Amino acid sequence: MKFRNERELLENSSSEPNRVLRRDGLEILKAAVDSADPEEAVRRSLRVKGDVLSCSGVDYEITGDTGIYVIGGGKAGEAMARALWDLLGDRIDGGCINIVEGSDAPPEIGHIRLNGASHPVPNQNGVSGVEMMLSLTEETGEGDLVIVLVSGGGTSLMTYPAEDVGLEDVKALTELLLRSGASIDELNAVRKHFSAFKGGQLARRLSPAKVLGLVLSD
Repeated sequence: MKFRNERELLENSSSEPNRVLRRDGLEILKAAVDSADPEEAVRRSLRVKGDVLSCSGVDYEITGDTGIYVIGGGKAGEAMARALWDLLGDRIDGGCINIVEGSDAPPEIGHIRLNGASHPVPNQNGVSGVEMMLSLTEETGEGDLVIVLVSGGGTSLMTYPAEDVGLEDVKALTELLLRSGASIDELNAVRKHFSAFKGGQLARRLSPAKVLGLVLSD
């Protein structure tokens, strides 16, 4: 990581000892930011050797017959998708990640589509993105692998209302909870009961395919 105004910060210091302290402080800050970088976090977690993808001591076969799909959502979705594409490339058959709309992200990274949606109050774009994810993985089988990327903001970005619940209901609920001062844990505990996607329901939909979840917690 490099700070744009690093030179100015160092050159306008009042003395050499002060400059040394500033330089040390910047190096510490760089190390902290780099350690939390979403792209690097994915790279640190995954390894590919031949036809095997490894994560945290678990191996996944990725032979030519294995369908690999990437879905998920969150504010770090673009960076996570970029790292995954760099690692697996054309082995990935398709994907869709919901990211925060209005960013300067490209429309796709390789075969992974980046779909803009709103946060923290959800919109139809988020729902449409989830529908694309479910359509993409609808025919997956036991020999396939679905990689799910989740980061901060994913609950709002991956809204998919339960049966008999409308998007407007979820939006109103989210706004009421936000105004009440509810914590993010409280928000998620309530919202998952109004979803046909969260609370383990995505895993149920993806069965019998193998599922690898990469989750960044903020």
